[in-house]
Amino acid sequence: MAGAPASAPHYRFVASVPEGQYDPERRQAMVHDITEAVLDAEHGAYEREPGRVWVFTPEIPDGTWGGFGRIATLADIATLATGDPERGRRYAEERLASRRVAPALA
Repeated sequence: MAGAPASAPHYRFVASVPEGQYDPERRQAMVHDITEAVLDAEHGAYEREPGRVWVFTPEIPDGTWGGFGRIATLADIATLATGDPERGRRYAEERLASRRVAPALA
């Protein structure tokens, strides 16, 4: 740290998801669960210090997530998960609409 060797490891995780997948509770749970899993995995080898674990939870804007050599929208991902294109489309429309309206109300 600051040019000196650290006495314990520090970790950084980037848990990115497509836009519309996090709400405040889910985001907090992700940060908490990853932090606890890392500290548990150390099996007491270092002081149990949550400040050594940083978890970033960005949402990737719809239409900018890529995989398998192409852009995949939330509807594409939901269709893959459900096997139903209509259900995937409805899910994506509802999630994205609810997320885009909320900031305007704030």
